Amino acid sequence: MESFVCMAAGLALIASSLGLARLRLPNWQSDGELLETPKREIERWGKIQRIVRKLNNGLLALIGAAIFLSSVVPRGRLWMLMWSAILLLLMICVMLAMVDAFSSLASYRRALPEAARRSLGSEQQGPAS
Repeated sequence: MESFVCMAAGLALIASSLGLARLRLPNWQSDGELLETPKREIERWGKIQRIVRKLNNGLLALIGAAIFLSSVVPRGRLWMLMWSAILLLLMICVMLAMVDAFSSLASYRRALPEAARRSLGSEQQGPAS
């Protein structure tokens, strides 16, 4: 029973990491006319986001493969080492997700004044026309 659960969980993690790898990132370039500085910041943020997400998806696939293999390995030192490595990799995945979230939050905060300027600029021009 435990072997079946480990195999199913490992395959589910591998499948979810492959599914997440196929998701496209949003196209922030098509967000209208921005000044040059926000464009560069958005490009830099997009690169960081792509790298972190690819790394996280790869780690999820690696964790899934390790969980799947742990169902075949007999209990002992190797089994314990595999589960220790799985827990360490899971902690790294959580930390990478936090990096992604904090970089997104920081980028949104930097882009907010530019979006407000554009929004208020278009509202002021609208009634005057």
